[in-house]
Amino acid sequence: MEEKHYELTYIISTTIAETEHPAIKQSVEKILSEHKVGITDQQDLGKKKFSYAIDKVRHGFYQSIEFNAMPDTIITITAALKLNNNVLRFLIISKKEVTAEEQELQAKLKTAQADKQAKTKEAEEKKEEETSATKVSLEDLDEKLDQILESDDLID
Repeated sequence: MEEKHYELTYIISTTIAETEHPAIKQSVEKILSEHKVGITDQQDLGKKKFSYAIDKVRHGFYQSIEFNAMPDTIITITAALKLNNNVLRFLIISKKEVTAEEQELQAKLKTAQADKQAKTKEAEEKKEEETSATKVSLEDLDEKLDQILESDDLID
């Protein structure tokens, strides 16, 4: 069998002090290292509000770990995480590993989109400048109206 790329996202309850979070992170990492998993990326996703209460808790600290592992080890990792009382919820998904070529393509697409947005913004600004330049103040309009009404050229 071949190793696959996975992402583990787990939630630490807000009832646990933030000073204890590094120890919880280490315990999760230990579970992964016991199963000979190669961790490729870790992210602290911050504190977020839940859509509904989980164990009477409304907020949680989200953590994400990407790793490479054999598919049969995921079952044992899941069982070990279920026994960890400090992890409120977790989810392991199989993730497609992004190659260097795909990263370059995504970067090009992002720059192309940014250029397109900049051009449309410039076009909108030009339109606004043109409309503001053609706008005549109300006072000027009133003066012209008064001049026209006062002139005798209206009725011949």
